[in-house]
Amino acid sequence: NEIDTTTNKLSWVLNNTYKKTFYELVNEYRVEDFSQRINENAHKEFTLVSIAYEVGFNSKSTFYKAFKEITKITPSDYIKQVEKSKKPADRQL
Repeated sequence: NEIDTTTNKLSWVLNNTYKKTFYELVNEYRVEDFSQRINENAHKEFTLVSIAYEVGFNSKSTFYKAFKEITKITPSDYIKQVEKSKKPADRQL
């Protein structure tokens, strides 16, 4: 293999150094990729589920669960926050 280690050793490093399982670490990268795509307005062209599949999730429920665990908000609420931050502030004269 490319990193010259066993799956057990790699699992041990992830669990003891990063305090995460392999799947938790992978899902963090997937959620980060999803969030970046939302910031680039991908949700205006594609459904949330299709973006989730594209970043590596295999089911809608796994995606929603991972997203909420990692970000503490739902994907829809995340999009609302992104949209709100992109709008110019209302100016009162």
